[in-house]
Amino acid sequence: MSPWLLLALVAAAGAPEQPLVWSFEDPQISWRPRAAGITLEHAPGVSATPEGKGSLRIHGRIAEGWNYALSETRPMSAGRYYKLSAWVRVDRQRPYTPAPFLKCEFVAEDGRSLGRATTESDQTARMGQWQRVEGEFEAPAGTAKCWVAVEKGTEGAMEIDAYLDEVRIEPISTLQVFERYRLKPLPAPLHARRGVHPRLFLDTARVEQLRQAIGHTHADVWQEVRALADRAVRSGPPPYREHDSYSGDEQLWQREVGNTMPTLAIAYLLTKEVKYLDAARAWALASCSYPTWGLGRLDGMDLATGHQLLGLALVYDWCYPDLGEEARRAIRETLARRAGKMFEAAATGRVGWRRAYLQNHLWVNICGMQAAGLALYDELDDAILWAGLPLE
Repeated sequence: MSPWLLLALVAAAGAPEQPLVWSFEDPQISWRPRAAGITLEHAPGVSATPEGKGSLRIHGRIAEGWNYALSETRPMSAGRYYKLSAWVRVDRQRPYTPAPFLKCEFVAEDGRSLGRATTESDQTARMGQWQRVEGEFEAPAGTAKCWVAVEKGTEGAMEIDAYLDEVRIEPISTLQVFERYRLKPLPAPLHARRGVHPRLFLDTARVEQLRQAIGHTHADVWQEVRALADRAVRSGPPPYREHDSYSGDEQLWQREVGNTMPTLAIAYLLTKEVKYLDAARAWALASCSYPTWGLGRLDGMDLATGHQLLGLALVYDWCYPDLGEEARRAIRETLARRAGKMFEAAATGRVGWRRAYLQNHLWVNICGMQAAGLALYDELDDAILWAGLPLE
């Protein structure tokens, strides 16, 4: 091989990946509408920047589906970090409907979808103004291509008149988005509770009040809770099974594992009976041992995870001094791995419930994530991020 050709190949291999850009300066439009009721057209002279020559106008009505318009497919490298950004101006949309945002869909070489990442939403309070939306993400393993879409945020009927400009997907060296969720400085109430257990929902004074109350005002409720705890002691935790008869890839049978752990933990906290401690530990370690919390793309990303994060966090916090270091370490490592993975996916827009504000998937998952963060913020540096994101 010629040395000059060899040098050219080496230089090409080391060349930085170029950004993907849709500037909409040219009247030739490569994007397409998702439905017949949506029209895409070049808007000359309408641009987000002074030097711009045009943008893409998206307008019309759409009865169903999740996006208004989408791009052609472009190449993308698996395992690389990227920033997706764009300028959006919404002049009209139906009242009380979700604001649009952008999505990057990851595609394998064989055409399979590998998931997606999203930007933040346009702010409806700034109707008629250009707004920059952006998001950061890591392209998952197996990614070979991608496409971008303007998302509706709902599957229902929508009407819109909007402009899109300077859509860019550019490689970045690190993900900066995580740090926006770090609580700095640490809030005073959290600082005061460093090294203190219990601290989730209860403190030592409240525990003592409840111990008194279960003999009087809370006796009826306590009998129900104790019966549930006794049943869990007798049954023990369920063994792992990949499939059940009803929940598919979500592995929803694990929700009950998450729900049972706080019952056992509170029973031990109020009675100090060792059978409840032993059972809480056994159920927690069983949860830690399950190889998947959901199958495929749902592993660690949805309800099975949200329920178990909350359960493990409460066992860790409420039973902390008596669990033993081996059990504490197993629970701590599981919370770190599972909550950390869910946080990264939520922070980079790779979970569908990220903006589902009226849906149980959001409520359950951020509750579990935040409980894990509050249980561990004084032991793991990044745990405070898991507590910070749900405050957004």
